[in-house]
Amino acid sequence: MTEQFSSVSRAKKWVPELLSRFMENVVHDSVKQVSISCSIVQGSRPRSVVAPILLGLGVSLDHAFGSEWLLSTLERLGLSVSYDEVTRYKQSVVQSDADVLSESYPGSFTQWAGDNVHHSMFCLRRR
Repeated sequence: MTEQFSSVSRAKKWVPELLSRFMENVVHDSVKQVSISCSIVQGSRPRSVVAPILLGLGVSLDHAFGSEWLLSTLERLGLSVSYDEVTRYKQSVVQSDADVLSESYPGSFTQWAGDNVHHSMFCLRRR
């Protein structure tokens, strides 16, 4: 999985083509292009997108330092995912039954959906 986060060419496939072309004109270093592009995509869709570079950085920093403050600060600056997102990722990896995790985008697709609970129904049963 580490090679997925460190591969610039693989991460560049994740970035939208128009944004990638724009970043090629603005920044000349390909690593910086990808990291800034991931920050832009994550910042524009914070609730529906988890950028792989930012997730990899967050998981690596949590493993190295274990600092919630560091991750929260970098998340506010748009340079990493939140501490809660790293915690959710670690919990999902722990709960996985597979020895080898499945391939991520573009090789496969994962979708998460949630729904709210009707609290009024529970209140009526208590009476």
